[in-house]
Amino acid sequence: MQLSTCEDSEERTERTERASSAIGAFLDACGYTKKVSEHRALGLWHVLVEEHIGSEAAQATLAQEVRNGELIVAVPKAAWRHRLTFETPKLIQILNTRLGSEAILSIRLV
Repeated sequence: MQLSTCEDSEERTERTERASSAIGAFLDACGYTKKVSEHRALGLWHVLVEEHIGSEAAQATLAQEVRNGELIVAVPKAAWRHRLTFETPKLIQILNTRLGSEAILSIRLV
């Protein structure tokens, strides 16, 4: 079946939105919403740092895990750790905005 009309496209969008809501409700009911957001933060880190600080900073860091709302980021070079220390409040704010929740409470640079 080929979808070519505007109605078919709207119907498909509506079904997708309903499915998304159902999945979101399921994750909420099971208590997984925060864990999903934390996992998404790991994936967003590189892109976010590249956009807001630069590709060199993004290459100098690696988001490792989230523990109790704390994003742990490996930063081998002391100079980058020092620079990123000043950027962490803004990065937390941007991350949480993109996640749509307050999943990240702090960032630890190691």
